[in-house]
Amino acid sequence: MKKLRIAISGGGTGGHIYPALAILDSLRQVAEIKVLYLGSADSQEEKRAGGLAIPFQRIKAHGLSRRSPKIVMQMFVNYQGYRQARHILKNFSPNVVVGTGGYVAAPVLRAAVSLGLPALIHEQNAYPGLANKMLAPKVSRVCLTFGAAAPYFRRRDNLTVTGLPVRRAIMEAGREEAWTCLGLSPEYPLLLITGGSQGAQRINRAATGAYQGLLEQGWQILHLTGATGYEEALAAAQSQGLAQDRRLAIRAYLEEMEYALAAADLVLSRAGASFLSELLCRGLPAILAPYPFAAGDHQRHNARALEEKGAAIVIEDKELTPITLLEMAGNLLTDKERRQAMAAASCGMGNPGAGERIAELILELQRQN
Repeated sequence: MKKLRIAISGGGTGGHIYPALAILDSLRQVAEIKVLYLGSADSQEEKRAGGLAIPFQRIKAHGLSRRSPKIVMQMFVNYQGYRQARHILKNFSPNVVVGTGGYVAAPVLRAAVSLGLPALIHEQNAYPGLANKMLAPKVSRVCLTFGAAAPYFRRRDNLTVTGLPVRRAIMEAGREEAWTCLGLSPEYPLLLITGGSQGAQRINRAATGAYQGLLEQGWQILHLTGATGYEEALAAAQSQGLAQDRRLAIRAYLEEMEYALAAADLVLSRAGASFLSELLCRGLPAILAPYPFAAGDHQRHNARALEEKGAAIVIEDKELTPITLLEMAGNLLTDKERRQAMAAASCGMGNPGAGERIAELILELQRQN
């Protein structure tokens, strides 16, 4: 089995961390690897890497506030991170450096380019981030989740549409096992509602205001609120007399998201690329309410890419209310043919082999150097 030294960086949210972990998982299937994860101190990526016993090195990094005087200080912090990353990469001497996004990945990739190391970027969104657009002409390979992102890059010869790598557990979780894990019933179709690990106030309030109506329509609900919306959701269920209704499950967070996706029949969510890729690999229809303040409005671009293929219905954040949610969910519950067509379109957009394809490209870069 081939031996590979790989440095990887991606952080800030699970949307950047989970693809990095999925790439490492795919690489382990085809190569003997020695890994070093570079990320921010006391971050989600440090916590996840520690839990998986992945060697981790801290570097300084900061997102840029483009309309704030603080940008000068933030750029200096990132320059410090770049210097740290150069030192770390020199000592580790990786065969390939991989970045999966988040502001912490930018100084690492800049350091790799400056050292002449093979570098690969994974751009998750249909509208690419500024750092990736700037770095793309200089790195060896850019992997895209959506082909719609390609026109935004000046250099095209190093672009490959791979899809977004999804954790093996997401694809392998069984439906019956999921019902058991979640403590829900297979007798009712399941509406999964989530605003991501941080929660989404607009989604939470539309959902809590629609609990009674959704249950009357015939849905069963799994609502993942995020920490800040949990108590409010419990209070709403209590006030509607639903606290003991077994068809309504409210959780702040679910570590085993694979079971939620395995059991779901319809999903209401934001439009982060990582989560959308998990939906597509499971072939799930979705109602998407893109976060309107995402950088470059990338969530709207992601959501529209699914809507254009018939895999999702998109609603603007400001238009999502209990009334509009009830209307959309009710229409999809009664229109089984449309729901099945959306599921088929979703499945057709999925790239379950994305991790393997990216692993092949990384090994190709190793061979070329």
